[in-house]
Amino acid sequence: MLRKALFTIILFATVWITYSTIKYFNGGDFSQVLSLYKGISAAKWGWLLLGAAVFYFFEAARYWALLRLAGFQKSLTFGLWLTFASHFAATLTPMGELLHPVLVLLMVAGGVPVSAAIAVTAVRSLYITFWICLVAFGSLRFSPEVHLPSAVSTGMAVATPALILVGLLFIALVLFPGAIFRLTERQLSRENLPGYLRSFLGGLQRTTQTLCSLGRSISPLNLFCHVSSVLTILVYAAIGYFIATEFGVLLSPLKSLAVFSNSLMIAYLAPVPGAIGVTELATSYLINPNMTSEGIGISLLLRVISWYAPIIPGGILLALAVRKKTLSEKQLSFP
Repeated sequence: MLRKALFTIILFATVWITYSTIKYFNGGDFSQVLSLYKGISAAKWGWLLLGAAVFYFFEAARYWALLRLAGFQKSLTFGLWLTFASHFAATLTPMGELLHPVLVLLMVAGGVPVSAAIAVTAVRSLYITFWICLVAFGSLRFSPEVHLPSAVSTGMAVATPALILVGLLFIALVLFPGAIFRLTERQLSRENLPGYLRSFLGGLQRTTQTLCSLGRSISPLNLFCHVSSVLTILVYAAIGYFIATEFGVLLSPLKSLAVFSNSLMIAYLAPVPGAIGVTELATSYLINPNMTSEGIGISLLLRVISWYAPIIPGGILLALAVRKKTLSEKQLSFP
């Protein structure tokens, strides 16, 4: 209960600090930003919505492809539901602690075994995080005029070794799973092994097997997961570039990629609920360190389109899934 109360306080404090900071940089009101939004034509709003649809399509398609690689014929709609729920869950806690349990819960409710659900969730996160970091850091090398805020740079310096370690552990697990299999087989052969430990080790063995299968796969679906990860980043940058051009902010394609790929990296890695505020302010700074109304307007609209929009439907979906599971104790019949 205390943990829930603390997370709630952190979430509301984050939203309030973000609101106050953005209001400060806009001279005490949002009239300038709102005037920018009012100037967007209906046709341009249509293009923005199309861009958002493509962005979420690639997110959903990764779930679809990974589940099929794991042997589960789920629809793209199922992947879209997982995408919406992931945005909701990632916004509730500082480090996205609920994200993976929620995804596993929904996959299990859809008929996917726990071990496979854990493996799919882990691989999906590793793939997209790897490509975001690679594109973000790589684009900075070719865009010397773009600099991360000092606080963000410090945070990235702290987080990078941990990310590298996780990546290396995943590679080691995929390439050299023998140690895990030998350990689990040796322990499972014990007749006096407690039931809970036998269940855990069996799950670990199955999860490792699925991770190996996904990581080593030469299927076109695995290649598609990597390609869709890169395309997700490019679509995000293209939406940001489109908004910037509409607001009269001229960015070269390379600078746009540097600005918005780093914006996406911060959104994924910032230790703040949903990276609320941190991403908006950092994106605005990357566009223009003077924190102009145009920069704030771009960052806010981009975040609404690419992050906040699925939160409400994601929360409703999760509530319905939990309620149905609780009432019936049966598997949900997702498409």
